[in-house]
Amino acid sequence: MNRFFPLALLILALAAPALAQDGPFVYISYATCDPATVAEADAAFTRDYEPALNAHVAAGDIAAWGRKRHSDGGLWTRASYTIAPTIDALMAFQETWQAELGRDHTAARAALWASCTRHEDYIWRVVATSVASGQVGRDRAPYDGTTLFACSQGGLDRADALVREAFAPALDAMVSEGAITSWAWLAHVMGGAYTRMLIMDTTSPTATVHAWERLGEGISAAAGTEFDTLCPTHQDYIWGVSSSR
Repeated sequence: MNRFFPLALLILALAAPALAQDGPFVYISYATCDPATVAEADAAFTRDYEPALNAHVAAGDIAAWGRKRHSDGGLWTRASYTIAPTIDALMAFQETWQAELGRDHTAARAALWASCTRHEDYIWRVVATSVASGQVGRDRAPYDGTTLFACSQGGLDRADALVREAFAPALDAMVSEGAITSWAWLAHVMGGAYTRMLIMDTTSPTATVHAWERLGEGISAAAGTEFDTLCPTHQDYIWGVSSSR
């Protein structure tokens, strides 16, 4: 088993091969929140943000939204995302949404800002996935295993090719067998240092750990070693997920 996949490191969402994707696009805000007040922030999001975001999905302004709570992994404790089919639609919604928050949801926004005082924003493009483009980010399983990779700039295309050629068959088999419910591979558009992201949707933290182990067993040593060379640094998370339906 190569370095990328050992269970002790906890690295690290069709039966048909994954197809190349040019979207949808995902805006994610990762936050570090105060444990003493994050429950109040979560309640404010559920009370005020969720109905408003559901209305935007119904209106076609966005395709999906989600909120994730930290279970295991790195330092971020919450993450919120919105998804749109194009980058123009995604950015137009962000502008509209920020204006709406300042106008209609000031109390909820204040509660979230008071608890989650540090954040980092990313925009991602879906490169490959096991679900239809219009269903990305919707009706998700209750947990996901996310691995963020820092890959060499010159190796990004080859890393994507390895995911399609070597990872996707193993991931698709895991979907067929029920070990995971879906998966997605995303490319960095804007944000911090991570340039690629793998998400596997699962039913529990334990199922996520087993899925990571299964994926390591399903990848050839040669493919894993080459991928490690292209993407030598990573950060892992297990998230609990709430999403649009």
